[in-house]
Amino acid sequence: MLGLALVLSPPAGAQAEQRRAATLEDIYVLRDIGGDVDPFLEISPDRSQAAFFVREVLPEADDYGYRLALTDIASGHTRIIADAGRFVFRTDGGYRSGLGVDRIARFSPDGAALYYTAERDGRLNIRRLDLRTADDAQVTDAEGDIRGLWFSGDVLMFETATPREQARAQLLEDERRGFRVDENFRAAYGLSRVTDEAAGARTWIYDSSSGLTRTSDESAPSAPAYIRPLDSTSTAAEPALGLFTPADQRCMDSACAGAIEVAWLISGEHAEEILFLRREGHGRALHALYIWSPASGAVRLIRRTEERLFACAPGSAALICFQESALTPRRLVSIDLVSGALAPLFDPNPDFRTIAPRVDRLDFIDAEGNELRTPRLPAALPARPLLSCGHRTISLSRFFARRRR
Repeated sequence: MLGLALVLSPPAGAQAEQRRAATLEDIYVLRDIGGDVDPFLEISPDRSQAAFFVREVLPEADDYGYRLALTDIASGHTRIIADAGRFVFRTDGGYRSGLGVDRIARFSPDGAALYYTAERDGRLNIRRLDLRTADDAQVTDAEGDIRGLWFSGDVLMFETATPREQARAQLLEDERRGFRVDENFRAAYGLSRVTDEAAGARTWIYDSSSGLTRTSDESAPSAPAYIRPLDSTSTAAEPALGLFTPADQRCMDSACAGAIEVAWLISGEHAEEILFLRREGHGRALHALYIWSPASGAVRLIRRTEERLFACAPGSAALICFQESALTPRRLVSIDLVSGALAPLFDPNPDFRTIAPRVDRLDFIDAEGNELRTPRLPAALPARPLLSCGHRTISLSRFFARRRR
């Protein structure tokens, strides 16, 4: 069992060390948090704790390891509470890209336990961790990989992909009898058909009292549609967007349009308000955080900066997010909703603070009118590669976890 008192957060008030240039080894051993494809952050029901996964390289095993971490939002104290296993290939439409499956964790409605996905013997299943006793046990033995995990009221539900044995049977039958070339065959990728993961997908209910599972017709709940196209019939790649309340009141401020990414309904001082994140500036490189009061119609800018914020969730008095920038690896931060001040909660790579790569940025517009942003690595390196970021701010100190297919 992992020690529950293993503290990952650096001590407060630690003195800054002398900064130096980065090496390939520095990049190789970086820890990542949240995930690659679907960054995941879970806030407890009382909004006092944040749960997420830390991924790190295991050089001797030639693999990646995943661990479940828990952060106290008030203090930033972070500890590892569970082992979520090793790397499992992610497939999209049956095809492996080399990326791994991102892990998921959900607090129980009473906040007393965490249900999370973990790898054991190459399979992903759900485990339950009691936060009071530290008891940790597997609660499912799914026939297919876990694709989703959520609570519907007090009921735990999850979704599985096509059962592994069904997929294996298809491959064996194809090898024995051959198969008709269809959309599930791509010669450039491989000489066999891929498994249709959605064809055998099923939703299940886990009964915590009996420990049994049963099938369900209920699907995962959709997110509230605070952001939606102004013209529901539009087929444009980027239709004009508007910001709306659950009662269908539209925000008419100019900030409530454009590249709005996500919005949250929060409780204001006197009435409900909507907090939203918007992309702005050259190449949409700026992330701007606003709050809209439907009662007064006022829109207030909270924070605007060149950084990437994602997987955010409202805490009791702040927005909790993963944050990264061109020179800063991903970390967990808190953003005050009044002042906009950012406070780091957890940094999985505290040693990177001693590294000071110099990057010059080039902003330009190409022949087709696309706004581009390109950081250039320092002249001290043998070459000067241009890393095009398109319209996104990315971190030069972060790479996706990939393995050979």
